Amino acid sequence: MKEDIKRLYEYKLSKFEKTKDEAFFILESSLEETGIKIHSIHSRVKKINSLIKKAEGLEISNENEVFEKIYDIVGLRIICLFVSDIMEIGQIIKENFQIMYEDNKLSGSEISSFGYFSVHFYCKLKQEFKGPR
Repeated sequence: MKEDIKRLYEYKLSKFEKTKDEAFFILESSLEETGIKIHSIHSRVKKINSLIKKAEGLEISNENEVFEKIYDIVGLRIICLFVSDIMEIGQIIKENFQIMYEDNKLSGSEISSFGYFSVHFYCKLKQEFKGPR
């Protein structure tokens, strides 16, 4: 199965890279329009070995299911300067993408605690998306 996943990954890699670039453009443009100051935006396409390891951990046995059940093949991370901006950035994400699932790690956390706060969105490009810029 690993070879089948690798072959399908290589076939889809160009699409993943284009999706990553477009999502980055959408977020960067939208954040610039709002004037929210951020530290950085990082983007990546999950490496094949990491994808295979995750598929094994989820006990996915069919190579097609790997690309249907693993939602973080393309990922972006926005690092903001202020906790107070997290919710506003989340709203920007909700306006620009179709949200499939939200994992809010802010709820129940004390602002004074050490560490970082995060909200993870599992999303995809909206249906009305017409293509690159």
